Amino acid sequence: MLFARTTEITLSTLLSAFREVKLNDPHPMFGFGTRYVPESLAGELADEARDELLRLGLLERGRVSDAFEDALYTLARPETEYVARVDNQGEQYSVFVGTRGQGVVTAVHDGARVLVKASDSRETPAAALVARLPRFRPAKLALISLSQHEFRGEDSDFPDERGRSARAVDELLNRPAFGRGEINVSLRGAGRGRRVADGVLTYRDLSAGRVAFEVSGAERNRYITVMAGDDQMLVQRVAALRASLDG
Repeated sequence: MLFARTTEITLSTLLSAFREVKLNDPHPMFGFGTRYVPESLAGELADEARDELLRLGLLERGRVSDAFEDALYTLARPETEYVARVDNQGEQYSVFVGTRGQGVVTAVHDGARVLVKASDSRETPAAALVARLPRFRPAKLALISLSQHEFRGEDSDFPDERGRSARAVDELLNRPAFGRGEINVSLRGAGRGRRVADGVLTYRDLSAGRVAFEVSGAERNRYITVMAGDDQMLVQRVAALRASLDG
């Protein structure tokens, strides 16, 4: 479908490419960090964008190549989207994985640049997303699961005397973190409405390693699960968020 290699493209050129193929309202992730361009400079910037696209091999016969146009549509009009917002020791970036038909395209937005790549057909969207997170060893941690009521102490006549599991989760949340991230999955319908998976998946990189936190379940019966944040576990949890949208 698209380049097997990762292609680095400036954000302004990517936005120009979206406009060239009539995708004038791309995903909000690609709008963050843009700046106002005076009309007097618009032509000059458009020429610079075309020069960059040509240099990257993304133009054919004077227009955006078919392969790159497919990628643009997958990024702007995905059927399913996976988004991770990452803070890695103060460096902030976003990871976007979009699927459309059989196509899977990954984009890492880091300031004024975007890294775009079509995922290998053997790689699931969940795996593609997790692979773009900062590398960090997983914590050695036994799984903790408790209800939100238990975590808040609402299941006891003495809220200040919360259970051991609730106190353990508190302790993990209060430790200093080197990095953190939040992952969301959503599905877009034919009318372009977006349905977001109810579950919330986050991670924190602590001195003891990466710890993942998941909040799941119906609004009045939510559960908190805390687990070692190894890649395989994160992939499974992201895939479960996607599966929850099929119900």
